[in-house]
Amino acid sequence: MPHPRFPKIEIQELRDDFIRFELSETDASVANAIRRVMISEVPTLAIDLVSIEINTSVMTDEFLAHRLGMIPLNFDGGLENFRQRFVYSADCDCDENCPNCSVEFSLDVTADNGVLSVTSEALKSSDPYIRPVNFSSEEELNNTQDSGVIIAKLGPGQRLRLSAIAKLGIGKEHAKWSPVAVATYMYDPIITLNQAVLSTYTPEQKAELYKSCPTEVYETDENYEQVRCCAWKVDFILEEAD
Repeated sequence: MPHPRFPKIEIQELRDDFIRFELSETDASVANAIRRVMISEVPTLAIDLVSIEINTSVMTDEFLAHRLGMIPLNFDGGLENFRQRFVYSADCDCDENCPNCSVEFSLDVTADNGVLSVTSEALKSSDPYIRPVNFSSEEELNNTQDSGVIIAKLGPGQRLRLSAIAKLGIGKEHAKWSPVAVATYMYDPIITLNQAVLSTYTPEQKAELYKSCPTEVYETDENYEQVRCCAWKVDFILEEAD
């Protein structure tokens, strides 16, 4: 019998901002543990300290600092390099901040003509491998008129100048370090057919049974002589939820 602490994982769908996988040969406690780890235990970079030098917008300094902290940051150097590149501030030997435990960002924008939307693209990073995640996917980039995550809007003549420091952390410490927005799991049903009853069906009745399921959970041959269950499909459930 498979050990519940050594489950099998099969990735069913993987995109830039989404993953769906099947977890098998385990129990719900392991599935929930994985979900909780994804939310609160995976180290990520997030803006932690903000120094606002000039802010003549209608937004308060505290509100701007909160917005900056919630902007996702991306490391383009690969997972292994990320693990070697950064350490937690508490584990670093520096006195305050250094390239091993932090990344500096700067922003200086003035609205010369009309209303100006200040977005995450205006943040300048001290590390070329680290940049704000302006869009969750290429599809979103192509379907939007904005150029990144909006931080504030400046009226004519208003200015915003600040510096920020991003550090390594986990979601358990603060939500800004959580790498996921939503992490959920659901049970896959075990579907069995009563073969004794099914053997009494005519091909027409089997065809009606096959076509009755909107998720196409049944498989059959061309003549509808055999009907059997295939892999459970949840695509329609996810689409309905959206």
